[in-house]
Amino acid sequence: MKPRQLLCKTLLAVGCLQMVIVLVSGQATGTVCPPVAGAPGCVCDHPDGKIDVRPLANSDGTPKYTGLIDPNSYPYSINPCTPFSASGECTNVFICQGDPNIDNAFYDIADAGTEQIYIDTDNKVYLYYTTQNRFARIYLECDTSETGTPKWDVKGDSAGVILHYEFTMTHASLCPGASGGGGGGSDDSIAGPVGLVLIFLLPVALIAYFVIGAVIMAVKYNAAGSDIIPHKAFWLDLPLLIKDGVMFTFNPCLSAVKNRGYNKTVKYQEKMTMLLSRTSVILLALAACIFADPDPPTGTLCAPMIGKLGCVCNHPDGQGVIDLTGLGKQDGTARFSGGITDPVGYSYAWNPCYSFDSTNGGCNAVFVCQTQADGSASYTVADAQEQIWIDDTTKVPYVYYTGPDNRNTRVYLDCDKSVTGEPQVTTTGDSVKQLSYVFRIKSDKVCPTAGGGGDGGDGESIAGIAGIVIIFLLLGALVTYFVIGAVIMTVKYNAAGSDIIPHKAFWLALPLLIKDGVLFTFSPCVSAFKNRGYDKA
Repeated sequence: MKPRQLLCKTLLAVGCLQMVIVLVSGQATGTVCPPVAGAPGCVCDHPDGKIDVRPLANSDGTPKYTGLIDPNSYPYSINPCTPFSASGECTNVFICQGDPNIDNAFYDIADAGTEQIYIDTDNKVYLYYTTQNRFARIYLECDTSETGTPKWDVKGDSAGVILHYEFTMTHASLCPGASGGGGGGSDDSIAGPVGLVLIFLLPVALIAYFVIGAVIMAVKYNAAGSDIIPHKAFWLDLPLLIKDGVMFTFNPCLSAVKNRGYNKTVKYQEKMTMLLSRTSVILLALAACIFADPDPPTGTLCAPMIGKLGCVCNHPDGQGVIDLTGLGKQDGTARFSGGITDPVGYSYAWNPCYSFDSTNGGCNAVFVCQTQADGSASYTVADAQEQIWIDDTTKVPYVYYTGPDNRNTRVYLDCDKSVTGEPQVTTTGDSVKQLSYVFRIKSDKVCPTAGGGGDGGDGESIAGIAGIVIIFLLLGALVTYFVIGAVIMTVKYNAAGSDIIPHKAFWLALPLLIKDGVLFTFSPCVSAFKNRGYDKA
């Protein structure tokens, strides 16, 4: 192994080990001291009495304690309970660190919205804060003889682990019960009545959706068996959608790491360090990426019908119902196969409405299957998301499908009442745009029919009764949470103004948490893509 490679691998191992140590050692230990509803994170119900740090902090947005110096000569400004803003990166923080070696350089040590009191395994009480990869603890020492200015012991991050800051504040007001609270449990904690109401209402909303939907399917549409499940097609497709979402989300990152090249420089160590520290936050992006599509459908969605497959819909222009169920076979084979060939020589099989399996075993539970010219292998082209759309330019309806590896398919429905026999199916494959397959079917059987058609205004669309019920129940749960919370804050805690908002600190910090989540999620991937080609010398 060359010396440079050995050095790079050593740096990588040390960097990863260091980050693991920082993350593990920086995590809060012990148990959470139960928070008090309507109070900031520096107030809690200790088993021996309430702890309230507010009397030892400023409430005007300025730091109460400044010029606190650690053994490495770094100065700190601290204000528990109420965040403050200073120069540099210190905006809306609890702790700000200065740099004795750089003029006007300040660093955020504790973000707003992260303050919480913990009881350590040795019964020590401490305030816990986080910001990016930094962690801070302020141990709260009870000393009845300290009644003046609190006594501070500032260790900074010199106690053994970098980016893990430690402070100790000693005062009589930090003794449990010194602020006048009872022995704990006399006030509502966050996991109190408001949270319980919300927790119970959400499952009730989901149950109501399925019960009401099943009743509508059975009574109005005479459904039976599993067909009484509202929006059955969506729930059956959900596992495939989740699988596709996982692939769409992680494939780019995995490719960037795999193709990073032979020269593992320190920049690669930095990227891996970010990936290690932010893996948990990357999962937050999964919901946003789960339905990602490189070539999504365009135009107007033809209104689906409750209890029907995705190949049945009400034409939005009132022309009637488009129903392709009569064209599809239900015996697990394809209705249209053989003779459907693209310009390259690939042949295709298509079955509307119902999935099928290919004879050579290459395609299972699919709507569209592609076979090589010599018949040696078959590939899945479309296996999910059957929907009918109306092209805004040509006004021609088309069936839209998705498939593995970002494939998508459009089957245009050319209404021709002169074609009364076997429908005519043609394809250009993906010759126009790679992985985007185009087919056309010409027949009188794809024309909208008057029977049951119209504008879909009788409640048969997905946005029907069941959907409306669950939407209102969810909104009702959220309103109930705020109303009951505001009443408790006003009546029990005599709150006024914006302080009647339940868990106000969380809602104020939410925008910053979302911003940090987005930055943490996409920074590693964006950095990996931007830098994957560096240092090709």
